[in-house]
Amino acid sequence: MGQKNRFVAMDAASPHVNFEVNSLKWTEKQKMFIEEALDKETKIVICEAPPGVGKTILSLYCSLTLLSERKVDQVMYIRNPVESSEDKLGYLKGGFEEKMAPFDAPMVDNLSKLLAVEDNRKLARESQIDSMPLGYLKGRTFDNIALIIDEAEDLSHQQTLLALTRLGKGGKIFLIGDSKQSNVKRSGFARAKEMFDDDIAEEKGIVTLEFVPEEIMRHDLTQFIYNRYTKD
Repeated sequence: MGQKNRFVAMDAASPHVNFEVNSLKWTEKQKMFIEEALDKETKIVICEAPPGVGKTILSLYCSLTLLSERKVDQVMYIRNPVESSEDKLGYLKGGFEEKMAPFDAPMVDNLSKLLAVEDNRKLARESQIDSMPLGYLKGRTFDNIALIIDEAEDLSHQQTLLALTRLGKGGKIFLIGDSKQSNVKRSGFARAKEMFDDDIAEEKGIVTLEFVPEEIMRHDLTQFIYNRYTKD
C-alpha cells in the first residue's frame, strides 16, 4: 500500500481523494462502537474482542469515514509483525512490501468490503491509506492521522506504551485485540485496557469497549469453537 510516499504523513498540500465508504449491516453493539469512535471528544479507542466480531473492519470504517469527511488526512494500519509462538516461517524473501503482505492482509481484505476498487487504488496511490510495522513508530508524532493498531495482544507493555503515545493533534488511535490469542509472553494489551477503563480516562478521551463471544458474527461455528478453546 502507498508505495509512492511510504510512511510519510500527509500534509495540507496533499491532494484529497473524494470517495464514499460502504456502510454495512451493523449490529447494535457495532453501532455503539462507531458512535463512540466518531465522537469528536474520543481520542483513543481500546477494544477487546474475540475473533469474528468485526473489530478490524469497524476501526477501518470509522477511520475511512473520518478521512472522507476530511477530519483526518491519512489512515495508517499498524501491526507488530510477530508470528505464532509455535510456528515460524523463518526468513521471508522479497522486499519490504512482500514481507509485510501477510500482516497487512486483514486491512486489505476489509478495505475491499468498504471501498470501491478504484477508490481503494486512488487512496493507496496518494498514501492516504498506508501501513507500518510497529517498530517504525518510535520517535514519530502523528498529527491528523487515524492509527489502527491491530492484533494489539501481540504488543508488550512497552510496545503498548509506545503505540498509545504517538497521538498528535487531530489524530485518533484504535487499539484493538484479543488477549486470549496473544503470541507474546507478556502482552501489554489487557493491562492497558484495565488501566484506562475508568471515568477519568474517559473524560480525557480514552474509551474502552469490549465484545463478548456471543457477539461473534463470522460463522456460527466460530463462537462454538472459541468458547470451547477458552473455557476455564
